[in-house]
Amino acid sequence: MKKILVEIEKDYISFSLSFDNSLDDYNKTNIFNGRKIKFSDTFILDNLKVVGILINKLVKNLNTNKVVINNNEVAEVILMLLKYTPNINKIYFREDKSLTYTECSLISENKYLDFINCYSMPEYLFDRLNMLKRIRVKIRSEIFTLSNFMDENKMQTYSDIYYKKKIVISNELEKEDIEDIIAFFKINKYLKVIELKSYDYNNMLILLNTMKKYRVERIVVIINQLNNELIEGIEEFDKIEAQYKINIKVKYNEEYKRRNYIKQININIIKTILIILIMLSISIIGLYFYLSHRDNKKIENINQSINDIIEENTKVEEEVIEEEKEESEEVDEPTENKRGQAYYTNYKQVFSELLKINSDTVGWIKVNNTKVNYPVVQTKDNDYYLKHAFDKEYNLAGWVFMDYRNNIDTLNQNTIIYGHNITKDRLMFGSLRNTLNESWYKNSENHIITFNTLNENSKWQIFSLYTIEETSDYLITSFSSLNSFKNYIERETNRSIYNFNVDVSEEDKILTLSTCYQDDKHRLVIHAKKVG
Repeated sequence: MKKILVEIEKDYISFSLSFDNSLDDYNKTNIFNGRKIKFSDTFILDNLKVVGILINKLVKNLNTNKVVINNNEVAEVILMLLKYTPNINKIYFREDKSLTYTECSLISENKYLDFINCYSMPEYLFDRLNMLKRIRVKIRSEIFTLSNFMDENKMQTYSDIYYKKKIVISNELEKEDIEDIIAFFKINKYLKVIELKSYDYNNMLILLNTMKKYRVERIVVIINQLNNELIEGIEEFDKIEAQYKINIKVKYNEEYKRRNYIKQININIIKTILIILIMLSISIIGLYFYLSHRDNKKIENINQSINDIIEENTKVEEEVIEEEKEESEEVDEPTENKRGQAYYTNYKQVFSELLKINSDTVGWIKVNNTKVNYPVVQTKDNDYYLKHAFDKEYNLAGWVFMDYRNNIDTLNQNTIIYGHNITKDRLMFGSLRNTLNESWYKNSENHIITFNTLNENSKWQIFSLYTIEETSDYLITSFSSLNSFKNYIERETNRSIYNFNVDVSEEDKILTLSTCYQDDKHRLVIHAKKVG
């Protein structure tokens, strides 16, 4: 049994392996003595939540967010404890020892941590913490190097290399410099700027070819003019920028600027024109957002009108249920079960009212635990309702619509429904992003989509959910053969981010929901089969 000493310091709390038994009492479990608390490791492990609350309270009273672990021997226990301390987001490992895989795993599981200071850790674990958890890691163990490049840029540790945003090159590149630059490109993830203080055209090409080999792109290369002569190769810079996918900026010296004053004035005029163009662009963007906001408000008003229709026909259905209950001495099914049907709403009457507003109405779609709860329309193409609302007025939010190729009376092998991904207020299919959350797609209550048409009320069970780069290969409504439909089902099932364990055959009819995801080049897609 290990004893762990918790000490309250000036601006942090430290954890140490205790070798001092002077504070031990009869139970040898935990002792409080002024600014020190001692626990056994078994006591902490048996009472993680309780001890965590105590430590969290101490750091809150101390007005700090960091702890120091003095001995890596107790690190695993403390890291398990810190899962219960939301006020702590920084850890300093004082001992000059490398962190283990288990310790790094515990760090990655802690949702509160954002900074780690340690002596070292395996490189793949360092990358994992940064890529998966976005935890910034400071490594203290130094890397031995002989190159001017590493010394000039003060990169002494692995973390220095990893996080470096700007590097400077002042001398001609030697063999050792190139070797270290290659190592730098392999490790670094944050580089934005390379400054060539001593410019040499051939030296720059060596650097750029090395960058290209290791796919270092979107970098600003700053070239310093050392004299008043024209910079060698400047006429090739546009070509070089395109070839190497970089941006070259030249820093002219003051004497050169004075000699080229008129040219500079012309440049300033161009800059002024660019500023005007930028301001004009901002105004256009502002107008776009204003129009989007206005259109979203119109959508909300339309939704309110539709909800009024739903509410009215819900009341009507409730009254019918109550009358049936009074007239029948023996009720086949409890009233609450009838109300458990989709909305327990008189959809025949709802559609009758909606058709008065929009004759293109063909159904109603609802996806659990999203805001998707809309009437569905269909017209002669797939363009009109991209920019027209349910009232057929021009609207950037559009409306939820069915593919013009689908037959609402018989339903094709694949019925496709589209909607814009409106991020503000998550209108139309904007809330379908909820389905990508693990808590959503693992909840079986969300696996049934309600799609009622003018002819029938129906349920559809989800069997595939995924995001994909823009493609039309899933937008097929009818298939030339049962075998091609079977292949389609297998492909879409394999694309899913989650195994819904739903058997789908070529004899089934399926429903597809499609919307944009993140940008216009990706799609979020849901497939479901008809189950009732």
